[in-house]
Amino acid sequence: RRAAAIFDARSVPLVLNQVQYSLLSVERESGVAEVCKELGVRLVAYSPLCLGLLAGRYKEGAKPDNFLRSLLFTSLLSNKDTQNLLSLLQEIGATRNKTMAQVALNFALTEGQGAAIVGARNGRQALENLGACGWSLEEGELKALQVAARKAPKTQKNAFFSD
Repeated sequence: RRAAAIFDARSVPLVLNQVQYSLLSVERESGVAEVCKELGVRLVAYSPLCLGLLAGRYKEGAKPDNFLRSLLFTSLLSNKDTQNLLSLLQEIGATRNKTMAQVALNFALTEGQGAAIVGARNGRQALENLGACGWSLEEGELKALQVAARKAPKTQKNAFFSD
Protein backbone atom coordinates (compact mmCIF):
# COMPACT_ATOMS: atom_id res chain seq x y z
CA ARG A 1 0.00 0.00 0.00
CA ARG A 2 2.87 2.32 0.83
CA ALA A 3 4.51 1.77 -2.56
CA ALA A 4 1.19 2.25 -4.36
CA ALA A 5 0.66 5.57 -2.54
CA ILE A 6 4.15 6.79 -3.47
CA PHE A 7 3.66 5.86 -7.12
CA ASP A 8 0.17 7.37 -7.14
CA ALA A 9 1.48 10.66 -5.72
CA ARG A 10 3.81 10.82 -8.72
CA SER A 11 1.06 9.85 -11.20
CA VAL A 12 2.85 6.59 -11.99
CA PRO A 13 0.58 3.57 -12.13
CA LEU A 14 1.72 0.55 -10.13
CA VAL A 15 0.95 -2.32 -12.47
CA LEU A 16 2.72 -5.33 -11.01
CA ASN A 17 4.60 -6.54 -7.97
CA GLN A 18 7.18 -9.32 -8.33
CA VAL A 19 7.37 -11.35 -5.12
CA GLN A 20 8.88 -14.63 -4.01
CA TYR A 21 5.69 -16.65 -3.80
CA SER A 22 5.33 -20.36 -3.17
CA LEU A 23 3.69 -22.72 -0.71
CA LEU A 24 6.83 -22.34 1.44
CA SER A 25 7.55 -18.63 1.13
CA VAL A 26 7.10 -16.34 4.11
CA GLU A 27 6.01 -13.54 1.75
CA ARG A 28 2.94 -15.57 0.79
CA GLU A 29 1.66 -15.30 4.34
CA SER A 30 2.17 -11.53 4.45
CA GLY A 31 -1.13 -10.89 2.66
CA VAL A 32 0.65 -9.45 -0.38
CA ALA A 33 -1.66 -11.27 -2.83
CA GLU A 34 -4.75 -9.82 -1.17
CA VAL A 35 -3.29 -6.30 -1.15
CA CYS A 36 -2.31 -6.58 -4.81
CA LYS A 37 -5.83 -7.73 -5.67
CA GLU A 38 -7.35 -4.89 -3.63
CA LEU A 39 -5.17 -2.31 -5.43
CA GLY A 40 -5.58 -3.82 -8.90
CA VAL A 41 -1.86 -4.67 -9.05
CA ARG A 42 -0.77 -7.88 -10.79
CA LEU A 43 1.29 -10.16 -8.56
CA VAL A 44 4.10 -11.96 -10.39
CA ALA A 45 5.31 -14.96 -8.41
CA TYR A 46 8.96 -15.86 -8.64
CA SER A 47 10.44 -19.09 -7.32
CA PRO A 48 6.97 -20.70 -7.15
CA LEU A 49 8.62 -24.14 -6.99
CA CYS A 50 10.98 -23.12 -4.15
CA LEU A 51 14.13 -23.84 -6.17
CA GLY A 52 12.77 -27.25 -7.18
CA LEU A 53 11.87 -28.47 -3.70
CA LEU A 54 8.11 -28.36 -4.43
CA ALA A 55 8.70 -30.21 -7.68
CA GLY A 56 9.90 -33.22 -5.70
CA ARG A 57 13.40 -32.82 -7.03
CA TYR A 58 15.03 -33.24 -3.62
CA LYS A 59 14.37 -36.06 -1.19
CA GLU A 60 15.04 -36.26 2.53
CA GLY A 61 18.64 -37.35 3.10
CA ALA A 62 19.70 -36.56 -0.48
CA LYS A 63 22.48 -34.03 -0.99
CA PRO A 64 21.29 -30.98 -3.00
CA ASP A 65 23.46 -29.95 -5.95
CA ASN A 66 24.83 -26.71 -4.52
CA PHE A 67 25.67 -25.01 -1.24
CA LEU A 68 22.68 -22.61 -1.19
CA ARG A 69 20.17 -25.38 -1.75
CA SER A 70 21.96 -27.57 0.77
CA LEU A 71 21.62 -24.89 3.47
CA LEU A 72 17.99 -24.23 2.68
CA PHE A 73 16.75 -27.75 2.08
CA THR A 74 18.48 -29.71 4.82
CA SER A 75 16.19 -28.31 7.51
CA LEU A 76 13.11 -28.13 5.32
CA LEU A 77 13.37 -31.71 4.08
CA SER A 78 13.91 -33.15 7.54
CA ASN A 79 10.71 -31.54 8.82
CA LYS A 80 7.61 -33.78 8.97
CA ASP A 81 5.28 -30.92 8.00
CA THR A 82 7.30 -30.25 4.85
CA GLN A 83 7.13 -33.96 4.07
CA ASN A 84 3.35 -33.87 4.60
CA LEU A 85 3.06 -30.95 2.16
CA LEU A 86 5.18 -32.77 -0.42
CA SER A 87 3.05 -35.90 0.01
CA LEU A 88 -0.10 -33.85 -0.51
CA LEU A 89 1.32 -32.33 -3.72
CA GLN A 90 2.12 -35.84 -4.93
CA GLU A 91 -1.34 -37.14 -3.95
CA ILE A 92 -3.20 -34.31 -5.71
CA GLY A 93 -0.95 -34.73 -8.74
CA ALA A 94 -1.65 -38.46 -8.91
CA THR A 95 -5.43 -37.94 -8.84
CA ARG A 96 -5.21 -35.33 -11.63
CA ASN A 97 -2.46 -36.95 -13.70
CA LYS A 98 -0.20 -33.98 -12.95
CA THR A 99 3.29 -33.71 -11.49
CA MET A 100 4.08 -32.17 -8.11
CA ALA A 101 5.59 -29.21 -9.96
CA GLN A 102 2.40 -28.67 -11.94
CA VAL A 103 0.26 -28.77 -8.79
CA ALA A 104 2.56 -26.38 -6.86
CA LEU A 105 2.78 -24.01 -9.81
CA ASN A 106 -0.99 -24.10 -10.37
CA PHE A 107 -1.42 -23.23 -6.70
CA ALA A 108 0.87 -20.19 -7.02
CA LEU A 109 -0.88 -19.12 -10.23
CA THR A 110 -4.32 -19.49 -8.65
CA GLU A 111 -3.68 -17.92 -5.26
CA GLY A 112 -1.23 -15.37 -6.65
CA GLN A 113 -3.58 -14.30 -9.47
CA GLY A 114 -2.11 -15.95 -12.52
CA ALA A 115 1.46 -14.85 -13.30
CA ALA A 116 4.71 -16.60 -12.41
CA ILE A 117 8.36 -16.70 -13.33
CA VAL A 118 9.61 -20.27 -13.41
CA GLY A 119 13.01 -21.58 -14.29
CA ALA A 120 13.54 -24.49 -16.60
CA ARG A 121 16.90 -26.16 -17.09
CA ASN A 122 15.78 -27.96 -20.23
CA GLY A 123 12.90 -28.33 -22.67
CA ARG A 124 11.30 -31.15 -20.69
CA GLN A 125 10.98 -28.90 -17.63
CA ALA A 126 9.61 -26.04 -19.74
CA LEU A 127 6.91 -28.33 -21.13
CA GLU A 128 6.19 -29.68 -17.67
CA ASN A 129 5.69 -26.11 -16.39
CA LEU A 130 3.15 -25.48 -19.14
CA GLY A 131 1.14 -28.40 -17.74
CA ALA A 132 0.25 -26.17 -14.77
CA CYS A 133 -1.96 -24.10 -17.06
CA GLY A 134 -5.42 -24.79 -18.42
CA TRP A 135 -6.89 -26.42 -15.30
CA SER A 136 -7.80 -25.38 -11.78
CA LEU A 137 -7.36 -26.89 -8.38
CA GLU A 138 -10.66 -27.58 -6.66
CA GLU A 139 -11.55 -25.48 -3.62
CA GLY A 140 -10.92 -28.44 -1.29
CA GLU A 141 -7.48 -29.01 -2.82
CA LEU A 142 -6.58 -25.33 -2.43
CA LYS A 143 -7.68 -25.34 1.20
CA ALA A 144 -5.79 -28.57 1.95
CA LEU A 145 -2.61 -27.10 0.43
CA GLN A 146 -3.06 -23.87 2.38
CA VAL A 147 -3.46 -25.77 5.65
CA ALA A 148 -0.45 -28.02 4.96
CA ALA A 149 1.66 -25.02 3.93
CA ARG A 150 0.69 -23.10 7.06
CA LYS A 151 2.12 -25.90 9.21
CA ALA A 152 5.36 -26.29 7.23
CA PRO A 153 8.46 -24.18 7.96
CA LYS A 154 9.06 -21.30 5.59
CA THR A 155 12.00 -20.27 3.47
CA GLN A 156 14.00 -17.24 4.52
CA LYS A 157 12.45 -13.87 3.83
CA ASN A 158 13.88 -12.20 0.76
CA ALA A 159 16.16 -9.39 1.96
CA PHE A 160 14.79 -7.11 -0.79
CA PHE A 161 11.13 -7.61 0.16
CA SER A 162 9.57 -4.73 2.05
CA ASP A 163 6.42 -5.03 4.13
